Amino acid sequence: PQDEVLLEASNHIYLWEAGAPAALSGVTLRTIPGRYGVLTVADLEPHLHPDDMHSVRSRLVCLENTHNRGGGCVYPLETIADISAWAKVGPVYVLRMAVFPIVQTGRTIVHQGWTARAIFLFSFVVAFLLFRSRTEKTESPPGGMVVGLLGFLVVSIVLSFALNLLLRLGNAVAGYWGVLVAMATGIYFTLELAGKVREVVQLLRGGSKE
Repeated sequence: PQDEVLLEASNHIYLWEAGAPAALSGVTLRTIPGRYGVLTVADLEPHLHPDDMHSVRSRLVCLENTHNRGGGCVYPLETIADISAWAKVGPVYVLRMAVFPIVQTGRTIVHQGWTARAIFLFSFVVAFLLFRSRTEKTESPPGGMVVGLLGFLVVSIVLSFALNLLLRLGNAVAGYWGVLVAMATGIYFTLELAGKVREVVQLLRGGSKE
């Protein structure tokens, strides 16, 4: 609450995440026009809010690297270093955001549903097994930790992608199923109405003959 994220106007998490920052983290997004998706300290500085209880707090800077809608533009390392140095002495923090999803940990695990917890726990178990296996074979705990961490990231990302794909397919099937049900219901009521009209016509015809 009361926190704000500074990011470029065509940033992925602003355009394509369905308002997730507000829904999941309770933050607002402040968009700033850049050049091919790239911001500088000069772009960011004028948009900081004053330190006032009635104003949101500028707490985070998100840099999309590489920038999709910027034609794949890559942030210059010196620009990232400048923004990072500026943010460390100011009231914000820097997050270098990749386009691909990173494992959901921390707040997500605590506050989100069973899917995030299941992905985290399964990835953690795989990472622990890889760590133990690698350590036993090489007798090198640091090497085991590296292998375990890589396994954790790979498994969690693959599972996240797979789950997202299944959800999208489910939504598509549900949408088409809804259309089919609506069409079938409409046809049923149309036929039923036609039958009622036929019965009324027959009754009228029978009455007129009498």
